[in-house]
Amino acid sequence: MNYVVKNTWKFDTKQLKKELYDLLKENKSNDIQKGGLHGLCITSQDGSLYNGFNFNVGLQDPPYSEQDKTNPNPRIYFNLDYARQHKIYHMLDYEVETIACKGIWKHIVNFLYEKGMNPRRVRLSYLPPNGIIHKHSDGGGFKLHIPIVTEGTDFVHGDHTYKLEEGGCYMADVSPYHYVKNNGKTDRWHLVADVWDTVGNFSIGKISKEEFDVERKNAVLWRNYVNGKTQNPKKILLGEKN
Repeated sequence: MNYVVKNTWKFDTKQLKKELYDLLKENKSNDIQKGGLHGLCITSQDGSLYNGFNFNVGLQDPPYSEQDKTNPNPRIYFNLDYARQHKIYHMLDYEVETIACKGIWKHIVNFLYEKGMNPRRVRLSYLPPNGIIHKHSDGGGFKLHIPIVTEGTDFVHGDHTYKLEEGGCYMADVSPYHYVKNNGKTDRWHLVADVWDTVGNFSIGKISKEEFDVERKNAVLWRNYVNGKTQNPKKILLGEKN
């Protein structure tokens, strides 16, 4: 089973790096620390540069500490009481362009829409040297990765270790437990997006338009609960009717 696959799309690494560092200079930071994961949002829930990083394991049910991390097919719900408390919406609601959505980043967002990838929560994700994103499941779905600076970074799924190449385009199945480690001497930067591929651009991750409609309905249920319009459901399982 391949959990991370590459397709033929390529992006100019020199341009990616130039526009990344230009963006960091504009925001007067090369070490953006805003909670658990760090970086800059290209699209977010409210247009801010950081709220795309407010997803964390506190949302998950069962709680992270009680999950069986040896289970190859975990069923992890999202706790909508936690989401309401912290004003966190479904990933599909993270489509508002931020001030960073320009140049090559705007081009990539538009390109992904044109290809039927339905990108949301597009962000530039940072991991320092020796940094680790600990073993976890994202609770369902797929993520797209475009490595920008990625020397020595391992993406580990069980016994599988993946090394992603700068400028390539990858689809990752983030439902099974996995972790990421930056073994390099430089900051790791990837463009990352939650995606719903209704076309089949990769050998994994294709969903039907009907399945995408189910997720849209889940997003409405989630939003209405967070906004206090409904009291049910209390939790949501991604990718299934709730």
